[in-house]
Formats: sequence, structure tokens, C-alpha cells
Amino acid sequence: SAASDVYKRQTGYYVHLGGLDMSMPDWVAAYKGPGKEIKEQNGRFYLYERTTVYDKEKKRAKKISGAYLGRITENGLIPKNSCLVSAEPKPDVEYGASKLLFDMSGDIRAELQKRFPECWRYIYVLALLRIVSMEPFKRLHEGYVRSFLSVELPGLDLSSKAMSGFLAALGDRRPAMVDFMKGFVSGTEYILFDGTRILSHSDNMLNAKQGYCHTPDYSPQVNLMYAFSLKPEAAPVYYRTFAGNICDVSSFREAVAESGVKDMVVIADKGFGSDYNFKMMDSCGLKYIVPLRRNSRYFNKDRIGARDYKGTFLFNDRPVWFFEEIIKDADGNAAGKVVTYLDKDLELREQRDYMSRIASHVDGYTEEGLFERAGKMGVLLIRTNIEADGRNVYEFYKKRAAIEESFDVLKNTLEADVSYMQKDVSFEAWAFINHISLMIIYRLYSRMKDAEMLQKFSIRDCIFYLSGIRKQLQGKEWKTTIITKKTAKVLELLGLKV
Repeated sequence: SAASDVYKRQTGYYVHLGGLDMSMPDWVAAYKGPGKEIKEQNGRFYLYERTTVYDKEKKRAKKISGAYLGRITENGLIPKNSCLVSAEPKPDVEYGASKLLFDMSGDIRAELQKRFPECWRYIYVLALLRIVSMEPFKRLHEGYVRSFLSVELPGLDLSSKAMSGFLAALGDRRPAMVDFMKGFVSGTEYILFDGTRILSHSDNMLNAKQGYCHTPDYSPQVNLMYAFSLKPEAAPVYYRTFAGNICDVSSFREAVAESGVKDMVVIADKGFGSDYNFKMMDSCGLKYIVPLRRNSRYFNKDRIGARDYKGTFLFNDRPVWFFEEIIKDADGNAAGKVVTYLDKDLELREQRDYMSRIASHVDGYTEEGLFERAGKMGVLLIRTNIEADGRNVYEFYKKRAAIEESFDVLKNTLEADVSYMQKDVSFEAWAFINHISLMIIYRLYSRMKDAEMLQKFSIRDCIFYLSGIRKQLQGKEWKTTIITKKTAKVLELLGLKV
């Protein structure tokens, strides 16, 4: 029609009315789906609920429009009743930290744009702001308008009301999240799987359950499974959430199946080393490296006493001795092995610590106890089913520190050890955005590590000093403010220029 021709000239695409198919841009079409209806009016798009009932007279299904959900824009969905606050940047904005993180995450930005074409700006900006301002989602709008991100990616409504609807909608898109993560799993080697727990302050989440925890805290929690690649670079590449009372082989198996990981190893803590879990992992074909407690039945005290070791190596200039013992199942078939290690430096440290407690008259520490423990000090037992010698198993296990560093960044730097999300879908969105933050911040961590900065600067220190680089609006141009000597030193160590 003439009207649609005019509309095409104005907008670049057709909208066919009268019940015919509607051609629309990708950022609008992304909201199509069961129970949803998109209406166009004066070049704007609106999202409604839709139901279908059977019309007895016409003997066919009839569409009924339901509740209004919000307006669709190129920057995402503006939910109903959203207080569309001003997204105009302030005349003085933070620049240095946002710019560095923006520049080192171009591939992440591109992958988000591919998987979430209608709302990638929101996801990406929220992930960056979680690092720079470290505020909860409901307070990130203020950080946004005071950041150069509001100039680089303008017009986002990050108000509290808008975030509530956005997180609920994003949390329903787990398949797209998995596709995004698979883009970073592909091409990696030696994926390590491990888990941590996130406390939840919600009575409404199905996944928030009381679970095992080594601390006397019985708050509901959600288990967070993480995959960490070691090659070509150390990086978090995948996560999955499970109910707080699920911590067994089934969680690893489901995570491996969803992530599409081919070459992986389960790295777990001592509490995971039960006969049931080992039997299940073997039956599922999972590779694993799991430390055992020193009171395990696999602790061969006789061989320890005789110092019957078959191999030695240096690890970080520390002498380590080891021997291996094959484990057999009920049918006499090999079912992995236990490698026993003696770290000489660790043995001396444990002896020194125990003896100092005796000297300080700490209850429970006696010379008799020292003699009893002497054969166990400095000993590490590892059960594994991977084909590698004792030295490689030990080095592989020690790479678990990379995951622990990642959890430390997640819980301390991003302050994500507790969630206040009230719905499972919102928690999923919260975890996904934190995952992207973790991917980006780990790149900064690796860069600081390569520059040998970590002894003098923490990640938060680095963000703090870089945030001191600001831009001020002077006329129609943004000008960089004066940089302090400390900030200049950080830039020099990172090899950056403004």
C-alpha cells in the first residue's frame, strides 16, 4: 500500500497490516514467541500478552490480546510503568577503568551482540558497571550516567523498575546464554570443573536450599558450577546453577553435557571423595582429580613410614616425593589410582605450626599428638583416573588455584558471595551478568599478573586508580582531566597511554 511504502522510506522496512505477516527488524522480532504479540503504532513497537480461545460460531481459534508488557526499543524492552529516568551523561564522568575494560572485551561484546541482538547493550554495560562501581543492580543507573559508558552506549534505562523486568526476562534465555558461553569453550584445552556456593536471601527461589557447608551457616544457598579453561589462556568459560542441596556427580554430568566440553577434568575438594561419587564418575566416563582426607583407607601408613617413594620432582623449587598405587574394583579391574605425595617444605611448616601451638599451651596440642601426626604431616593423597604420571597429576591439581582465584574475584572483588534476587529467573540473569564481569576482570587480573603488579596492587586498587582518569564536557567536546602520579604509574605498568 501507499502507506507502507511511505513507512518503508522512513524506517527501512515494511510493516504489513490487516492480519498479514509483519516484517520487522531483528531487535523487535527477538520478542516474538508463544503467548506474546507485537503491535506497531506510528513507528513504535509494543509488546502484549496474547491468548487463544476457540470461537464456536466461526469454528476456529480466535486471538485475544492480553496485558500490555512494555515498549520495544533498539536498546531493549522498556517495561510497563518503567520510570524512564534521564540517561543523559553527567558533564564529568569516569573514563579510565571503563575504557580499559571496554577495549579488552571487544570479542565478548561481539558475541553478546550476536546472541542477544535486542538487549546486548544492557547486558554488557551492566557487566562493566559491576566491575567499576561494584554496586547492586538497583543502583547502577547512577553509576551509568557518571561513566563514559553513557556516552559510548547511550540511552539505557537502568532504573530499579526497569532492571526488575529486564532481569526476569533475561533469566528465561538460558539457551542463548549457553550458546554465548560455547563460543568461548570452543578451541580451549583442559577444562577444569569445580563448584562454589552462593548464599541467597530469598524465600521464593526454588533453587535456594539448605545444603552442605563447612561453616555453621544454614542459610539457603545455590550451588554454582564453574568451568575454567587452561589453554590457550586461563579464563572462566562456563557456569551453571544448581539447587543448594544438589552436590553430586549428576551436577557435573549435566554441566558437561550442556557446555559441550570435550576434554575436561573434574577438580573437587576433599568432601567430594566418597566411594559413591567415584563409582558414578567412572560409570559416566568423567575424568577426575580428587584429594582424599588423611584418614582415608587409601592412606598407606606403612609405606609412608618406610619412605617407600618411587619418584621425586621440584614444584616451585620445593622437593616433592611420591608413589602410586592402583585401585581395583570388585571384579579385579583397574579403577584409577591413588598418588601419595610428601612435600618436604609443607612437612616442616606443619611441624613448626604444631610445635608453636604446644609452646603456646593451646588446648589439644601435645607432644604425644605431634608424634602421632608426624607420619602424616606434609602428605597429600590424590585419587585420579587420568593417564598421567605422579608429577603431571600434581601439577594438574595445583592448577585448581586458578579456579579458586576466580571464585575469590567473584565473591570478594565483585561482592557476589550473596544474592538478593527474589526469583530463579532473576538469579540466572544475575549469575550470567556476573559471569561476564568475571570473564572481563580476569583479563585485567592476567594483565596485572604479567606486569608483576599483584604484590603492590589489588584488582580493586587498579580499578580505583584508573577510575581517577575522568572526562569533562567542555562545550561539545570531552576533555581528559589531569592524571595523578599514582594513576600514571599504574598506566605505565600496564603499558597503557591515554
